[in-house]
Amino acid sequence: MFMRYAMLLTASAGAVWAAVNLGTSNTSAVLVDAGQGGPSANVSLWVVGGVATVITLSLGKFLIFGLPSMMGGWCRDNKSWAFTAGAGALAYGASYLM
Repeated sequence: MFMRYAMLLTASAGAVWAAVNLGTSNTSAVLVDAGQGGPSANVSLWVVGGVATVITLSLGKFLIFGLPSMMGGWCRDNKSWAFTAGAGALAYGASYLM
């Protein structure tokens, strides 16, 4: 499950990066194609932007609806480890401040 959302995040970041790169690296080609009369120069930019939007919305939906229940299940299963880590962090903080 974690790998699925890690891949979604990677794909979203890659699509956004490609959209930014496409917009900055091909400006001269877009200007040359702009005089041809067709909007075909910006089609690839719009497709990459659409893919980035869909992936980002899917990831946002997961963060809103899926992450709290997944974290609740993990905390319920690993409550003793969470308390142990918290107690260790408090002890380390107290020794660090003294």
